[in-house]
Amino acid sequence: MQKIPGYILIVLGIVVLLAGVKPTNTYFQSVIPFLSSINYIFVIIAGAVILIIGVFLLRNSGGGKRKVSEVPIYQGKNIVGYRRG
Repeated sequence: MQKIPGYILIVLGIVVLLAGVKPTNTYFQSVIPFLSSINYIFVIIAGAVILIIGVFLLRNSGGGKRKVSEVPIYQGKNIVGYRRG
């Protein structure tokens, strides 16, 4: 259930990182005027921290494949035994 916030934080972190990089910095400063008063190093650090938190949430979200402990052995249509997977 933590995957959606993880993806949102990753996208937000990338956007904040883009706000700190010089070519896109001027665009973000025109859209959000108070960014011109903030040092770009702090913006890059904040974006990296948000990105790392998002990746951490995705890695710890669990999910994935379930490990089946026993697999049936078939002979025709009948199950003749179980094998550990």
